[in-house]
Parts: sequence; structure tokens; C-alpha cells
Amino acid sequence: MTLQEALLWLVTGGAAVLAYFLMEKVAFLARLSPVWKRPVAIAIAFVLAQASFLLQVHWGYAPLPIGEQAWAESIFVVGRGAVAAMLSQLIHGAAKLKGSTANEYQDR
Repeated sequence: MTLQEALLWLVTGGAAVLAYFLMEKVAFLARLSPVWKRPVAIAIAFVLAQASFLLQVHWGYAPLPIGEQAWAESIFVVGRGAVAAMLSQLIHGAAKLKGSTANEYQDR
């Protein structure tokens, strides 16, 4: 896999995979309560996808958006993809964890 392919993978859903990997492998992230794990994972995926997109543009792997509107649209599309990949998990987690404590959820 080339650097260009890795960046494209991150922008097109790989950021979500990497975020969940980090949630289990990075000690302070793994210690988060279930209530916080999903939103934090989505935020990590969003940041990774956006950073990957910006690197693609910087290194010429993706076309440079011209003008404010083009930049806003590009950033929106990348962010939407990163969040949409995990939105169902966020909704499921909110419904599943509603009214329960982290310990109750872990014991189920």
C-alpha cells in the first residue's frame, strides 16, 4: 500500500476502523466509559479523515479546492463520510445506554 492509497483509505472509511482500533489499544481511550467511547471514536474518525484529506491536497494526491465554497464542500463531504460510517453506532449506543450507568451496561 502506498502513502496515497493509505490516505485514500482513511478518507473513505478507514478512519472509522482506525478509530475503533485506537479505542482499544490506547490506554486512556480504553478506560473511557461506554457512554463516551462512541462519541470519542467518531470525533477521532472525523479528525483522521479531515487530516488525511488535507494531506492529500497538500501533496497533490487530490485536487486543490478553489475558493471558500469549494473548501467548505470538500471538508463537509469528507466529514460526512467519516461520521456517517459511525452514526448508527452512536444512535444505538445512546438508545442502549440511556438511563443506565457504565457499570450496569458492562455487566449485561
